[in-house]
Amino acid sequence: MKHYWPILAGVDVLTALFLAVRTIAFGLHEENPEERHFFEREHKNRDRYGDTEKRHEWQMVFQEEPETNCDIPVSGNPEVKIRNEECNTVMLTEQEQPANTRCFRSLEPGVPDIIISYVPFLIGKQEGLADYVLSRDTVSRLHAKIDREGEEYRITDLNSTNGTMVGGRLLETNETAPLLPGEEVYIANVGFIFT
Repeated sequence: MKHYWPILAGVDVLTALFLAVRTIAFGLHEENPEERHFFEREHKNRDRYGDTEKRHEWQMVFQEEPETNCDIPVSGNPEVKIRNEECNTVMLTEQEQPANTRCFRSLEPGVPDIIISYVPFLIGKQEGLADYVLSRDTVSRLHAKIDREGEEYRITDLNSTNGTMVGGRLLETNETAPLLPGEEVYIANVGFIFT
């Protein structure tokens, strides 16, 4: 019997530690209203769905109060339903751009359009400095800057090696020119139409 004494003492110590940790955790739970709300909601969900273990883990964490106007059951749990409108995915490309957003529509295959959603807006090939990186050997690190004065958009050549052309005219170094809708703009040899 004497050789079992250390094992029994160890079990007593572990039990005391477990109870102390549980008491501290329960005390913290009572002090935090967000946690208390989560546990109260989980208790309601247990009553509504039966055993919580039958639900998926993501349902336990992200479950919201079910709506009365529901259409589609969640797989694995027919009692949980979501609204049909919440299942639709919106295409980002079909969203309209804000009224103050302008665009350089690309004339080159394989070159994406440049969306100008704020000013000043820098175009060049230097990642980390340019707002739009145009990776071409002919484009300077910081090639051109788009700015706005009132409602008028303007482009400035930033001392680029191969120049910036607006409406068929090559800009001088650091020259600023107005951008009119429908006007052709060339950043070095890459063409765009300003819209």
